[in-house]
Amino acid sequence: MAAAAITATTARPVEAGAIEQTVEACRERLKQLTVWARAEQGLGTVESTEAQAVADNSARLNASGVDGHHQASVIAAPGADGPCDVTFESLLRSPPHRRWVLRPDHCRMGWGVVPDKAGSALFIAGDFIDVGPEACALDEGAPADWPPVHREAARVSGRDRYETAARLAERVFKPGVKAVFLAPGEDYALAAGPAAAKLGGPVLVTKRAELPEATVAELTRLKPKMIVVVGGSDVVSPAVEAALRRYSATVRRVAGADRYETAAQVSAAFFDPGVAALYVAIGEDFPDALAAGAAAAAGWAAAVHGAGPAQLLGGGGVVRVPGELHPGVGLGDSYPRLRRVGGDVQGPSVAAVGVDGGHHEDGDTGGA
Repeated sequence: MAAAAITATTARPVEAGAIEQTVEACRERLKQLTVWARAEQGLGTVESTEAQAVADNSARLNASGVDGHHQASVIAAPGADGPCDVTFESLLRSPPHRRWVLRPDHCRMGWGVVPDKAGSALFIAGDFIDVGPEACALDEGAPADWPPVHREAARVSGRDRYETAARLAERVFKPGVKAVFLAPGEDYALAAGPAAAKLGGPVLVTKRAELPEATVAELTRLKPKMIVVVGGSDVVSPAVEAALRRYSATVRRVAGADRYETAAQVSAAFFDPGVAALYVAIGEDFPDALAAGAAAAAGWAAAVHGAGPAQLLGGGGVVRVPGELHPGVGLGDSYPRLRRVGGDVQGPSVAAVGVDGGHHEDGDTGGA
């Protein structure tokens, strides 16, 4: 069967005594989520010993280093310490995986879950067998509501903002990423988050005149194909830019005269016209822009150029409408489908983000 893969992420090992419980819980959760997801589309689901055997074998092969992806419909390799709900959501957001999970006639389901030897990753395989539309009819007693999602908070931190960014990148990204965005650690660089997410890479931060030790170590590990410096020479020096060439053959700087023009330049460089949405936030402070970066990076593409609706972050106390984004850039005429998100102060706009409203530096890298 055809298959496509969601690749592994770096994670901390799960203790040996807990890994079996983790595997079993993940397998059952994937089955439950599949039933609910298909029911939402009016499709029934049947557990299948044949599909289960294919999925189990594919997961075992992948865990042992043998390519077994062709045997199952979908595969993934998330970190063992992450919830399987997130893996399932990732599969549904990926068009080829979603087509397999929600194929109307392929309702016989099986999920295999096998840990790697270190206990740091799970190799997941799902198989779906074609049994025809009659066998896949939705039962009248099928669940109507999506099951509650289990989330566990995980703290990622270092001795300072530079090490925190590096540790976050280490946790999420494998070596060989397409791009790393390097942002100034002493200034706002929130526009980098959505662009980095679009290219599938992290945001790291630097001092103006030198690369911090943690940043150097992570660049060495990541071996990026490209490094993008965000901001002018007043926030990231030419010496730092030159030093970056030790870690990638391609280094480019994207900068403007100020943070407004820099954000616009980043948008123009990495987003095409016709994006789904535009996020607009005040430039004199960071909390609303921090929230916007995470939302945009999650798939609500942010750009200056585009025909989509504009999402205005912050209440009337921080951004007025009608008004101007920057001298000569108006909102109301260009974006009639303007929607404000937020209250009259910063707090309500970012309460769901979970970032301290007084410090932007660590949060800058989380938007990727």
